[in-house]
Amino acid sequence: MIIKYAMLKYLAILASIAQGVLFVWVVTYVYQSEDLVYIFMLFGIITYFTVFDFGVGKPIYARLRKMYLSKDIRLKQEVLAGKSLMLIILIILLFFCTFTVTILYVSYLPIKISYLSTAALGLYIAFSICITLLKDVFDAIDKYLSWEKFDVYRKIGLLIATTSIYFDPSLLILSFTLLIINILILVALFKKMNSFGYYGFDIRGAWHKIPFYKESAFDNLIFKINEVLMYNWGYLIIPFFSDQLLVLYAILNRIFLGVSIPIRAISDIYIHNLTKIYFSKGFSSIEHKIIKLILISLILGLMMIFFIFYFHKELNFYWLNEKASIDLVFLYAISIFILTNTILHPIGSVLISIGGYFKKMRNYSFIVVTLMITISLILLILNKGEFVLLGASLAYSISLVFYIKSMLLLKVEKKV
Repeated sequence: MIIKYAMLKYLAILASIAQGVLFVWVVTYVYQSEDLVYIFMLFGIITYFTVFDFGVGKPIYARLRKMYLSKDIRLKQEVLAGKSLMLIILIILLFFCTFTVTILYVSYLPIKISYLSTAALGLYIAFSICITLLKDVFDAIDKYLSWEKFDVYRKIGLLIATTSIYFDPSLLILSFTLLIINILILVALFKKMNSFGYYGFDIRGAWHKIPFYKESAFDNLIFKINEVLMYNWGYLIIPFFSDQLLVLYAILNRIFLGVSIPIRAISDIYIHNLTKIYFSKGFSSIEHKIIKLILISLILGLMMIFFIFYFHKELNFYWLNEKASIDLVFLYAISIFILTNTILHPIGSVLISIGGYFKKMRNYSFIVVTLMITISLILLILNKGEFVLLGASLAYSISLVFYIKSMLLLKVEKKV
């Protein structure tokens, strides 16, 4: 099962990376240099809407996972309540995202995008959030293979839809294609859940569960907001200082995601097995496995960095169409981001899934994102924009201290 899961996971990742590469190439080819900043902002700001899952995903996963492994007889009712809570969130988001995205893009971005395109993008975001929330339910009850199959279809659909930008710069075809894909995937996921015996909804039960999840969901929500800011802070700050720097930041962001996602997948694949071993045998039985995950991630990260360094001139010419340039400072910044994340993600997965350290993660992420934004602002104000990405990456690396410290504390608390 692990091998099949890994194959599906990496197939989805491959499609996602291909889409990221295609997106940067097609927008740098289709749009003029002065419009690139607005296109990157448009799709960059979409990331901020992912925080509107109200932080319930991981707390629901942690509770359902424990109940599933202990064969708790209340599991079915808990799953139905979780499904219903996600449906309630979807209904709220359908109105909120559509209205907000339309007002934001049409009012502030001076590029020709129709109201229909922005409305469809808003609806697409709402369905995306709900699909991601359902992943936590599927993962908790060991039905992750089913979710990954649909995710492969979704990522391939996104890849194909991205080609439409070449023919339709107004994004109308892209936005409606993405919306239709997400609607079909969400309906299929609910039907799949029904086939597993979790048929129907429990709206009343969902309302009763809100106070139960309130504290952990709030901590997780704040952590998620901090995390989104940590990886997307530039879209809020840099536009006030430099358009060219924003384009470079967006490119760094795309490279970072393209490199880190396949590396993160290693931890995502094995975390289910780690939780099983932990709940049956204790922390000492998984300690060496966590170290092994970190070492594998580091090796892969170093290989990716070597590739970027070696081929950066080719990337400038063939990928960026010479409308932006990857220099040495950029390479140092992306290297620090990648290496730091290869260590953070395995540790963070354990701290959340096993330790339940929602409050600690919230506090740590707040400190790190505050440092990143502060250092970046100081450098921008001092007109040292060429060092902003490097300064932010160094601030990001400070999070290693907090995560490793928490991991050692978890070892003391949980070891048996």
